[in-house]
Amino acid sequence: MISRQTHDEAQGASDHSLRKHGIERFRERLAVALGDEKPRAFAQRSDFSEGSIRSYLSGDTYPALDRLLRLASDLGVDPSWLATGHAERTHFFQESRDASDSHEEPDDFAYIEGMTTTSEGVGRTLYAVRRDWLKSRGLEPTHLRFLVTREDDMAPTIKPGDRLLCETLMHRADNGSTIGLAPDELPSAGGIYLLRIGDKGPTTLRRLRLDMGGGLVLSADADESLHLHIRDKDQLRRTHILARAVALWRDL
Repeated sequence: MISRQTHDEAQGASDHSLRKHGIERFRERLAVALGDEKPRAFAQRSDFSEGSIRSYLSGDTYPALDRLLRLASDLGVDPSWLATGHAERTHFFQESRDASDSHEEPDDFAYIEGMTTTSEGVGRTLYAVRRDWLKSRGLEPTHLRFLVTREDDMAPTIKPGDRLLCETLMHRADNGSTIGLAPDELPSAGGIYLLRIGDKGPTTLRRLRLDMGGGLVLSADADESLHLHIRDKDQLRRTHILARAVALWRDL
């Protein structure tokens, strides 16, 4: 019979070996994901320092979960693959899969970027959402973003700290695709939208309703005095409707 102390020591040694092996495997996957891109060049286009990337590549350190998810996003690779090596074939060889790969399970989750404002700037992370749930609601993952709310104008419907899933709206412009509906375009239905009045105004959440005359009625659940009825065409064109709220998650 193995004593508890001996068992714990053996388990600790095993865990240490696994962590060490995991770091080594991770640095190899990171090198593959970087390809020919140098750490300095990657650092210049991401929020990672060159020193952090070199430390990961050397195996000296391993990123925390939120940093790993962000790293995967900046590299354009599957977070699961970068962290564990799982789904390596499906990520890098998806176009050449054949019957021999049929035992591999498809990725059931879409990874959707979220942003929040902090005292240090804008923070980003990835949220995993089931693809079948998105499909049942007709939502395309590439058009979705999570927004961590900070305002309370829409309370109690939406409270500060809620993670709001938003469908980004787009339109074609002279310089390509641009976020938001076109200046002369109205949403097809009412709901809660992220919008901005004027080119330099702050973005805010408002409940939006279409009136019979082609205007917009904007309101805030928490304050009736913020009610705004927009009928003037010039003012309508200055109202930029950026995204539609489709779901929210709240910590209980």
